[in-house]
Amino acid sequence: MKRWTKAALLAALVMSSVASDASATTKKAYINQYVLIMDFTERAMLWVEKHKDDPALGLAAQEMAETNIKLLQDISPPKDFIEIHPHLVSIVENSANAFEAVASGSPAAFYQYKKNVSKERKAMFDVMRELNFVFPAII
Repeated sequence: MKRWTKAALLAALVMSSVASDASATTKKAYINQYVLIMDFTERAMLWVEKHKDDPALGLAAQEMAETNIKLLQDISPPKDFIEIHPHLVSIVENSANAFEAVASGSPAAFYQYKKNVSKERKAMFDVMRELNFVFPAII
């Protein structure tokens, strides 16, 4: 829990230090949300995989992922991130499906969705590399 608190404080600190330029704030807000959502997704995928015999954990992770999907659907990404955003959405949607598979007791389906997450993550990083852009790591 302390790590998530530190992450939230870090995001708030970074956002408060951004200049008042509206487009810079939008970019910074997007980057902050991206980092937190990707961090959650990657950690949750690892944790749920290690505990794939726990349907309640799968359900809890699925609900959190669905909250992130709703957040991503409400975001209008800045122009620099338009090519990246659909990949991010797909990663989170596939993770939600993977978590649902664990909740319903289907480990084979979990691994298929995990493979989709990996493919989409690679595609997103390929786009980022083409754009010469690297998002900051949370840790």
